Amino acid sequence: MNILVVDDHRLFADGLGFIFQRVERAVQLQCAMSGEQALSLCDAGYRPDLILLDLNLPGASGLSLIRTLRERAIWAPILMISASQSLSHARAALEQGAQGYICKTAGSDELLVAIDQVATGEEYLPEGWEQLLEEGPPQPEEPWEEGARITARKLEVLHLVAQGYPNKLIAHELTLSENTVKVHLRELFRALRVTNRTACVREAKRLGLIEV
Repeated sequence: MNILVVDDHRLFADGLGFIFQRVERAVQLQCAMSGEQALSLCDAGYRPDLILLDLNLPGASGLSLIRTLRERAIWAPILMISASQSLSHARAALEQGAQGYICKTAGSDELLVAIDQVATGEEYLPEGWEQLLEEGPPQPEEPWEEGARITARKLEVLHLVAQGYPNKLIAHELTLSENTVKVHLRELFRALRVTNRTACVREAKRLGLIEV
């Protein structure tokens, strides 16, 4: 099996290699430190059987990379891997086309199960998460505005805001107009009941919408 690991932490990819060696799996790992590197590999003809994709990447998020891969006819199943244990992140990943979501806190045995299920066309979520996702997002009290909803696109904007990107670069990374970015930010501010970017990022981290 050819697995493409898209993660900016080389140590994580090296750890995967040791796991596969331990269980004597015939796996060929190809690593990319960013979405741009992953796309370059695929543009050069590399076709993985499975993609292990980190949610937070330098530049555009893993969510936007899923769409770009599909637009370029890269149909390998995708298992999103993240340090975040947020249901909203898992929901966004599945909505964008990932076949599974697993936290980096999972053990090696659980990771191997997730890889096997996703590689064979099944969906994978941590135990108990599927039911929670089917029930839909909770109806929290503070600090959400009634009826507010953080969409996958707004999450992408939020990730880039947290990385310090100005509106112009966010628009470039997500192929949006600057005016659309401003609209998303206004809606994020209203949903989180904040008035500036710094407070928006701080509140999003507190709620688990983005990783600390």
